[in-house]
Amino acid sequence: FATVVYRERVTLCSLVPTQASQLLDAGWTPPDAVRAILLGGAAAPRSLLERLRREKWPVLTTYGLTEACSQVATQPPGVPLAADPGVGVPLQTVEVKIADGEIFVRGPHVAGVALPDGRITDADGWLATGDLGSLDAEGWLHVAGRKDDRIVTGGENVDPLEVEAALEGVPGLEAICVFGVDDPEWGQLVAAAVVGDYDAIELRSRLASLATFKRPRRIASLPALEIGRTGKVDRVATGRAASARLEPLD
Repeated sequence: FATVVYRERVTLCSLVPTQASQLLDAGWTPPDAVRAILLGGAAAPRSLLERLRREKWPVLTTYGLTEACSQVATQPPGVPLAADPGVGVPLQTVEVKIADGEIFVRGPHVAGVALPDGRITDADGWLATGDLGSLDAEGWLHVAGRKDDRIVTGGENVDPLEVEAALEGVPGLEAICVFGVDDPEWGQLVAAAVVGDYDAIELRSRLASLATFKRPRRIASLPALEIGRTGKVDRVATGRAASARLEPLD
C-alpha cells in the first residue's frame, strides 16, 4: 500500500482503523500528494484519531456501506472533531433517519434490490443498514455498532462499542473486543477479550462508570485479536478464540 501511494502519487485513499494503526506503528507518513484519507469501516478509537492528528495525517472519519456505494456520511474538511465526534454528516445526496435505534438510508445511489441477507429497500426507498446509531443536534451521525452484535443479558441491551469506548486508554491495554457468551440464566453474559499487560485496577475503575449489566462478567487475555480479510476485528472469531481462556471478572 505505502509503495503504491508514493509511486502513483495517490491523492485520496481509504483505510480501516486497523490498517491506519499498523501504518503508524511502521512509521509511515502520507506524502504531500495525499489530500485526504477516509477512515471508516469500523469504529476508530479516540486515541487513534488523536494520534493521527498529531502526526498530521489528513484523516476524515466516514461511514458507508456497499449498498450505498460505500459513502453515507463524512467529516467535512476543516471541521475539527468534537469530544464525541461521530462519523460525519450525511452527504448532500443522502437522507438518513433513525428508527428503533437502527440507521436507515435513502438516495439515488442506494441499492433498490433484494440483498443476499434478505434486506430490501421499502416502498419509500429506505434501506435498513443493520447498524445502530443516532443523529445529534448538529446533524452528525453517530454509529453504535452492528444490530447483530448487540448483547442481550437479562433482558437488557448492551452495545459492545460502548463498553469498548469506556475502556479506551487504560494503561497497557493495546486492544479490546467485547462480545456475548451464552448463559443459561442470563441468556448472554458480556465478555471481553483483551490484548496487552493492562492495569487491572484502572480497568475495573473504568467499568464502574457503566451500568452494572453492561460490565463484562468474563475476560480473556489474547496475544492478538482476530482480524478479518477486510482488516476489521472479527468479533465472532475473536469470541471463539477467547472462549477457552475466559475467566470471571468480579
